[in-house]
Amino acid sequence: MQASTGFEKFITGGLINTGHVSGVLLLTRQGQTMYSFGDLQHLPQEEVKQFLSLFERYSSEGLANKDFHISPPKRRGWIFKTYQRTFSSVYATCSRDSGGLTVCNLPYGILICVYGPTTLPGEAIKAIENFCDVMRR
Repeated sequence: MQASTGFEKFITGGLINTGHVSGVLLLTRQGQTMYSFGDLQHLPQEEVKQFLSLFERYSSEGLANKDFHISPPKRRGWIFKTYQRTFSSVYATCSRDSGGLTVCNLPYGILICVYGPTTLPGEAIKAIENFCDVMRR
């Protein structure tokens, strides 16, 4: 599902064109898809639900070893294990050493991004967090 042309240009120019993400999913708090791209397009609703309650209560202990399961269509599924959490973001790495996942809490929704094994995690996270900073303004 794609958003309006103006927003699509904003997310493409500010995040996708950085070349650091292979998939983007922007959800409302109710789990409705506002925008999707690449590896995170067409995720089953069961997989989307795992992200909806992440920021309801802050507890770094409660998420210490949380796994996220993502099965993009026509691809082998991924299992991401959380390694760090802040008030506004969750960071996870893939169990097969094939990339990472960043989930950001936004004022009106949740941004989920994945990146592949050829992308340095620090570069991907910086690009994602910079985009989220703009979205939070």
